[in-house]
Amino acid sequence: MRGRGLALPSGFRAAGWIAAIAVAVQALLLLWAGQPSSRPLVGDEVMYWDVARRLAAGQPSGLDPLWPPLYPYFLAVAGGDARVIQALQCALLAASAWLLYDITVRLTRSVRAGAVAAMLLLLDPQVAAFATYFWPEIPHLFLLLSIAWILTARREQPWWGLPFGAAIGLALLTKNLLEPFVPVLFGAWLIGSGRRGIAGAVFAAIALAATVAPVAIENRARHGAYFLGDSAAFNVLVGLRDTERRNFVNDTVGTEFARYADSAPTHVERVAILRQQIRAFVSDRGVIDTLIAQLRRQYFRLFDRESFFADQLPGGILFNGGFGYRGLPPWLGVAWRLFATLLYAGVLVTAPFGAVHLFRHARGPAMLALTYVTYVLAISLVVHLKTRYRVQLLPVFYLSSALLLTGPSGLPAAGAPRIAPAVCAVALLLLAFGGAWLP
Repeated sequence: MRGRGLALPSGFRAAGWIAAIAVAVQALLLLWAGQPSSRPLVGDEVMYWDVARRLAAGQPSGLDPLWPPLYPYFLAVAGGDARVIQALQCALLAASAWLLYDITVRLTRSVRAGAVAAMLLLLDPQVAAFATYFWPEIPHLFLLLSIAWILTARREQPWWGLPFGAAIGLALLTKNLLEPFVPVLFGAWLIGSGRRGIAGAVFAAIALAATVAPVAIENRARHGAYFLGDSAAFNVLVGLRDTERRNFVNDTVGTEFARYADSAPTHVERVAILRQQIRAFVSDRGVIDTLIAQLRRQYFRLFDRESFFADQLPGGILFNGGFGYRGLPPWLGVAWRLFATLLYAGVLVTAPFGAVHLFRHARGPAMLALTYVTYVLAISLVVHLKTRYRVQLLPVFYLSSALLLTGPSGLPAAGAPRIAPAVCAVALLLLAFGGAWLP
């Protein structure tokens, strides 16, 4: 007799193929883009590993208060074994793809759209490659999507306020991004949820406070102020002093950090000096001229076609500086860059049109996504930008692109619903590809 087999729920089947694709993509990145040992650590990666090794040895971390502390502890879990960290980050990447899949399915009622959104996240090397790097992008991305998934799938259950608040707290301890956006997240939890929503928000607040309080209290004792990671003033000053439309070109962040570190004996005094320098810079140039200068530069830096991954391929700016994938043949570097560029351009073109469909399917979540994108773009106007900062935006783009690519109605109807996204798509393409020749 032939057995009928085990019928797994669709969520388990989706998780299975997402995990398989994630492993396959990482294998290609490691085999075709050079082994980890052939890629020298660059920038903050060196600092993160130095701090992690001190933590693993039971020594004081020595982490500057500019950075939140969670990612070095995440690295320290491996005891200095890069392969363990890469395996953990690959698992988090696969989990992030599943979360995006389930969010998309719930919002659009389209399994095909969910599958395409997850595939875009897994196949886009400017995101997927971070599973093999030592930056906090993948853990933070997983936490962001966990927050979004709880808001989408579990908001009616008050007890889910506990993991919701904990995820927000862990995200704040991983990257300096969400802190001003926390009230919006709590507002999204409360809107239209009644008494259960209030109870869940209370649980979330308790979990959030319990997650971040130890770090805030320790910083108060050591540095004289409550904070988690206090890099805002430093990033704004460096962002104002940047002059180029591409990251890593005439980059002065190392010089600025040395100047900051030598400016005063305590962190609080150093931050006060940074704020004085920001005020003096804006006063000397004028508010309007400062904003114009930022607009002429910042969004080209954020959306530039050469991602952090492409910068490390042969011919990329980091590769030419002695970093990147040293053992990669030039022809394979060209192939990787072409694939990454075409995929990125396709997402930039399709996402604005898909956003129109998203507003029709789920206006409330679409408004929250738009608010989040607007918030990230607003802070991007002034801070020191790298292309890796857009990793936290791209899941919204993938979801919108997937909805257009799998939607039954194709492009929105003629008129404003088509003109507005067309303008957005052209603007994104110009920011990605026009920085070198636009005035």
